[in-house]
Amino acid sequence: MLWAEHRAAPFPAADTDSPARQEIAFFDSWLGTIVDSTLAHGGHLVPAHRHLLDARREESDPAVWRAAAELGGPFRPYVARLLAMEEELVSLPDARFD
Repeated sequence: MLWAEHRAAPFPAADTDSPARQEIAFFDSWLGTIVDSTLAHGGHLVPAHRHLLDARREESDPAVWRAAAELGGPFRPYVARLLAMEEELVSLPDARFD
């Protein structure tokens, strides 16, 4: 699973003093919370997280992509992997709470 592989890989830099690194670390943490919740719900996305993902996708990814471009190196594939996981999350069915 892509998430397990991602969690096994360390963040590309121990130093997170730069705003660009902070932007990527924040996105990683934010997305990770949604992934963990989705896994806990059997691969289904809870409505609140669907709303958050939809809102984020409407805003686009300029800050995250700008940060990855600025940092280059291992950050570009790291961000690409995060965005691929975001795409997968959006395609999942909604959780049902009957």
